[in-house]
Amino acid sequence: GSGLGSTTREAGWALGALVVLQLGYLVASQVMWHATGSDEAAYRAGQAFVAGTTIYANAYLVFMVPHGLVTVSLVTAMYPRISRSARAGDQSTLRRDYVRALTLPAAVTIPASAALIVFALPVMGVLFSSKDPAEIPAAAAVLACMAAGILPYGVDFINQRVFYAFEAGRLAFTEQVIGTATATAAAVTAIFLRPEWTVPIIGIGIALGSLSASAFGMWRVRRFIGRYAVSTVVRTWVRMLLASAGAGYVAWGLVIVLTRALGPWGRIGYAVTLVLGGVLFGVVYLLVARLLRIEELAVIAAPIVNRLDRRPPGRHRPQG
Repeated sequence: GSGLGSTTREAGWALGALVVLQLGYLVASQVMWHATGSDEAAYRAGQAFVAGTTIYANAYLVFMVPHGLVTVSLVTAMYPRISRSARAGDQSTLRRDYVRALTLPAAVTIPASAALIVFALPVMGVLFSSKDPAEIPAAAAVLACMAAGILPYGVDFINQRVFYAFEAGRLAFTEQVIGTATATAAAVTAIFLRPEWTVPIIGIGIALGSLSASAFGMWRVRRFIGRYAVSTVVRTWVRMLLASAGAGYVAWGLVIVLTRALGPWGRIGYAVTLVLGGVLFGVVYLLVARLLRIEELAVIAAPIVNRLDRRPPGRHRPQG
């Protein structure tokens, strides 16, 4: 009667999901090993550079940064309230919190996804170094392919937390299986393509796997919280996507010009490109977001603004 039985079952499903995830990576790593012949640096002059597990790991590390800083932080803060509402059967509060969990992080993760696509080359050039000039562009291509999956990856994370709040570990496990199976299918498909496409295809597989898993999770969450405002969530995502695409389009031209002009500068050139292009991207995104009335940005920024702005509330900053 201490509750350890249900806790053990949920832990078992969580462990099973982890095993499935690791099996998926095992398949992907073997496919990458097959493409590179176990050594991504072993290629002759004139051949296309073939990315391997090192480049994959570096790109995945960067891919996880916006997810870890934004989605995990916000959802972790909201999770105790979600758990309490699940225990109390308060579906109205659950629906409101679930919609907020889907939209608040997206105000940052969607532009982060666009930014990582636009700035993939300078980001990888600043963070990592290589003796081979072909390695950084190859790593940038992998990161750009992965970056499209940041939002669905976060939604998958949110869905699984809701399932665990309702002690529905089986559904969380099923969601993991769907995502891993989709990503693994993409990895296996890469065997039949040119070796230099292998790791980018695996990166696309991560995005597709996250998309399929998150779609399944959003469908099954309705079983616990009832019908929620899916159309509102999608419209909010579309507005954020439009603002991000506009900012990315404007910044992309500057990145091309600066990359060509500052290419001989190496890492310093990449850093200058990243700073100037990043400022332009951020300004355009905020302006377009304001025009499109993306209120989630104000919710995220409010604690920071309130901490920095010591003036009493007024026209410049409304109360609350």
